[in-house]
Amino acid sequence: MNLPAGSSLSRATALAGPFDAAGHRRDLEAALAAAETAARWIPALSVERLVLVGGGEAQLLAQPALDLVGRTSRLASFALASEEARIGLPPERAPGTLVLLSAPDPDLAETFAARGAAVWTLAPMAPEALCLQALAWAVHLLAARGEIAAPDAVREGLAALSCALGPAKAAFEPEAARLAARLRAEPYQIVTGAGGAWPVAHRFALSALERGLSR
Repeated sequence: MNLPAGSSLSRATALAGPFDAAGHRRDLEAALAAAETAARWIPALSVERLVLVGGGEAQLLAQPALDLVGRTSRLASFALASEEARIGLPPERAPGTLVLLSAPDPDLAETFAARGAAVWTLAPMAPEALCLQALAWAVHLLAARGEIAAPDAVREGLAALSCALGPAKAAFEPEAARLAARLRAEPYQIVTGAGGAWPVAHRFALSALERGLSR
């Protein structure tokens, strides 16, 4: 069963330029709406394992959602790079498998669907919105399985987060500019992130930071 992607929304995220608070808010609201679509078909699924498939930034940003499922659910859950997944999931294991693609890959989605797996693709979005979308999707999955306490409260918290992130980011912009000016001449930098923040820190260090330094 090849299930539809959540949304076609895609926004380019610039490394420089004024912060678009209104656009940022729309991105986060669209992320929650994309995940809400999943709530209509997840209850009908009978799954035994969850596989997060992808690579690059999108895979890192979706990792906290996989970690949440791994800590909370009885589902077996693991991540595979796209290249591994093409050969690493035997057909006999596909039935009962829910594949979460962190980025669109129509060929891979069709391959898994032909093997009998259920496939859901996260909509391409700006980094923070993609991370929020994946977390909201995981909450819907856990709620459908009865494996998360007070799911409505969790979803309300994610909605509140979508409202709070923009003002917090805007308020930090002046300090971010000062830090960038002070750190740009440093010979090396170490980026850390605790708990569920480590994939985002990893993504920032390997993608955004390196891309900015190469300019």
